[in-house]
Amino acid sequence: MCVSKDVWTYFFTSQIKRTRMTSQSVNVAETYKQITEAEKQALALERMLDDLDTKMDSILDEIKQNDKERREQLDRNSFSQDAQPSSDKNAL
Repeated sequence: MCVSKDVWTYFFTSQIKRTRMTSQSVNVAETYKQITEAEKQALALERMLDDLDTKMDSILDEIKQNDKERREQLDRNSFSQDAQPSSDKNAL
């Protein structure tokens, strides 16, 4: 049985096209998988940054509250010292 050159050319050409399409499909699938994984990592990083931002805000609020309490305590102490009779101030 003799197969014509045109049949062989068609067969190999179609095989090459199928191979290209398959490798392109694999590349697209692998790229999609990588993109999906990168998006998951980006979302995890965003959540971690949000948590960090919340913690930083909490720390800053606590510092402000502590400063306010210290100022109030200093004001009370200075007021109580100012209210003492002058003879007591000299005794210190």
